[in-house]
Amino acid sequence: VVACTVPFNFPAMCPMWTTPIALAAGNCVILKPSEKVPLTARRMAELMKEAGIPDGVFQTVNGTAPVVNALCDNPDVRALTFVGSSRVAEIVAQRCSALNKR
Repeated sequence: VVACTVPFNFPAMCPMWTTPIALAAGNCVILKPSEKVPLTARRMAELMKEAGIPDGVFQTVNGTAPVVNALCDNPDVRALTFVGSSRVAEIVAQRCSALNKR
């Protein structure tokens, strides 16, 4: 499972950097959009379903820091991408590195 956490100002572009590659490599993807712009991710999920992506292969989850922490800590999530502030990126990187995530 690959988790993608994306910022409010690039809600469609940032997931497209990693989602197609993760799916093509046989991974499931969990997209955590900014709580400020959740509808872009929701629409992306609808489009994935219309395109024939099986249920559960591309999912979205909404929330703030506790959701990101849960994704970092979940042993099924083997990689996590993050685009956002440098301060939060450091926290996410340290948390994921401690668990040997990519």
